[in-house]
Amino acid sequence: MSVSDIAAAVSELSPKEIEKIWFKTPFVIKEEDFTALAQLFRLLKEAGISGILVSNIGVFEFLLSNPDFCGSFKLAADFSFNIFNSDAAALIVESGACAVAISQELSISDISSLIQHYGLKNKTDSVPEFECMIYGRQRLMVTEHPLLESILGERAADSCESDFSFDSPSVPLSRFILKDSKNYMFPILEDSKCRNFIFNSKELNAFDLIYRLHRSGISVFRIDGIGYSSEEIADAISKCKCKISDTLSGASSDENLNDGNRFTKGNFIRGVD
Repeated sequence: MSVSDIAAAVSELSPKEIEKIWFKTPFVIKEEDFTALAQLFRLLKEAGISGILVSNIGVFEFLLSNPDFCGSFKLAADFSFNIFNSDAAALIVESGACAVAISQELSISDISSLIQHYGLKNKTDSVPEFECMIYGRQRLMVTEHPLLESILGERAADSCESDFSFDSPSVPLSRFILKDSKNYMFPILEDSKCRNFIFNSKELNAFDLIYRLHRSGISVFRIDGIGYSSEEIADAISKCKCKISDTLSGASSDENLNDGNRFTKGNFIRGVD
């Protein structure tokens, strides 16, 4: 979405509704991008957007140190901060973040331990929201190497300008995939600057773990809509809301919504050795 699209989308919303909208900054930002980024933040501020999901430490420091923006936005640290322990979480919160996305490498047991240790070490009234991703395609890596062009030559030269279609679950993120020696297929998505994002071969589905995650201290559950149609996103949100409703009412369910073929539970159960 362009900034004008965002402004148009929020123009008919009330200030209270706009407060629920957060803008996610690009994953890769270089020194020469900050002038344009500052203009972007000014336009977001004018549109009433008050929450920024920050994807790297450089943008985080920029927002905190720039007098035009310091105090204008609520800041949340995204998964790329790779918050792996309570000390890292405390450092980011003390620096100005009101929400922290927990590393996707942690198990539920690890998450519970991190949040418990945070609470023991930081006895303050200001408790951050801890977030995890429970549904979507997990990004494994990003590279600026012209991966597709180097393999396919001129046939891929214009691929980053293409408008891909995501009309069904069987359609990959793009026209291209990487296949490993075990025949697992990893979708590749190119952004407007032709950076290559490589995603996991299976989609994450942890709806049936919401009860356990909530008990561990997670208060924000993310659904990542990359590669899904609006209908699929609506269906995922509906299922998530039902699970959250059951959780808040005290009803835990052992229903397994993960069929094992299309979906994975990520590292929530097994963690990372």
